[in-house]
Amino acid sequence: MSLAQQGLIDRFKDGKSFKETSTLYKQGTVVAYGCNYGNGQTISGSWLAAQFAAIAQKCGSLSPGYVAYPDWKATYGVGSTARSEKICG
Repeated sequence: MSLAQQGLIDRFKDGKSFKETSTLYKQGTVVAYGCNYGNGQTISGSWLAAQFAAIAQKCGSLSPGYVAYPDWKATYGVGSTARSEKICG
């Protein structure tokens, strides 16, 4: 797990909501993120850790990836700040 992922997990460790389009934690060239396309999201650090584990299992522990929840209007993932990819766009 990257320091960026751990940073975002720590931010939501006790459960927290965000209503902005995104919540990000950057460390070096890695960014962990959550995207809100609806009316806000409420998550916990343990739930977020499980999402990052699922991404690592599917994409590889050092690869970018994301999970999408269309019914929630949300995505969560990890990517690189070195790439020109737009997060939550």
